[in-house]
Amino acid sequence: MKSSREHLQNIHTPFTKRILPKICIILVIFLSTNYTLAQQQQWASQYAYWNFEKNLADVWNIDQQVWISKSNASSFWPVQWDWVNHPGVGGYLGLQEQNNGSTNVRFSLWNATASEGKKCRKFGGEGVGETCELTIKIDTTKFYRYRVWRLETVKDGQWWGGWLIEADAQGNLKEHFIGKIKVPLGYKKIDIHSIANFVEFFGTTISPCDKVPLSVVGFTPPAINYQGKGVYASYATYQGSPKASGNICINGTENNGALVTPFKYDFDFAKGVVLFLGGNKSEHKKSSIPKPPKDMPDN
Repeated sequence: MKSSREHLQNIHTPFTKRILPKICIILVIFLSTNYTLAQQQQWASQYAYWNFEKNLADVWNIDQQVWISKSNASSFWPVQWDWVNHPGVGGYLGLQEQNNGSTNVRFSLWNATASEGKKCRKFGGEGVGETCELTIKIDTTKFYRYRVWRLETVKDGQWWGGWLIEADAQGNLKEHFIGKIKVPLGYKKIDIHSIANFVEFFGTTISPCDKVPLSVVGFTPPAINYQGKGVYASYATYQGSPKASGNICINGTENNGALVTPFKYDFDFAKGVVLFLGGNKSEHKKSSIPKPPKDMPDN
């Protein structure tokens, strides 16, 4: 594996369905700028892949409900995608918890040229682009909706927007606008075959690997091209969660990776997956998953 400085340079290298199981996802950029460089726990990641019932050529929106059942520091739970005809180039949007326990939602696009939002900036390294974030306190008793939406086309590019949506105790929806990011004109359609999820522990090295702190996330099937009144042009079904090829954590006594277990899960309103990452084998039980929250209202 690479040095910690090389990791820092590669933090925004694009992830694709083709190469995800073969690489360690590097997310050090999501830590504070005061973070001291140190070796990241290697290969501590897990993925969720989906197939859509209708193979649409023009995907301009992704919506997905996500439940962070158990959060922990240095973890990320996003949806990701590539652009049509541009494999390996795309973006992601998701909730994360930093190493200091603070939580936020992040929206990032590679090869972007501009961004607008409360907290947006450029990133660089082997990949370049723009990223926007918004401070959010994660509530483990509720679903959140990730939303990616194609916005206006302008002379020099295509704008995309990112939102996090939640419901209050009365069922009233609140839309958190994360930011909008402009990419080249060629990035106008999301590749339906590239839409996936991952969970990542990006903290410093922990050994043995069953000492990686446990996080548990529920992903409902993503849906695309919202038509209004709770209707989408196409819905996904869960296809599986391959383990990263470099994750050697099997018994919990190994020196890298993390224990991972996916469970197919019926949330009553949708069938998806719950992913366990980290912790020890005794904690990876379907019976230990708490009762899931109620479905979110439509918007």
